[in-house]
Amino acid sequence: MVPFSVGKRMCLGARLAEVEIVAFFARVLQDYDVTLENSNAPPPVPTAKMGMIEPHPSPKYIFQKRNA
Repeated sequence: MVPFSVGKRMCLGARLAEVEIVAFFARVLQDYDVTLENSNAPPPVPTAKMGMIEPHPSPKYIFQKRNA
């Protein structure tokens, strides 16, 4: 999947959007501890679905706010 296209007709804001996504997740990871809900679950298997690859079964995550 190429959401911003490629080549000469590439979205002008593509690079800015990519930088903002990384900055957003970096900020979230500073404020939260992220753990798997069930660490004994079988490892996910990559599955192709509608042109994208997703894990099956999808892992469940727990976000716990860190104390300031």
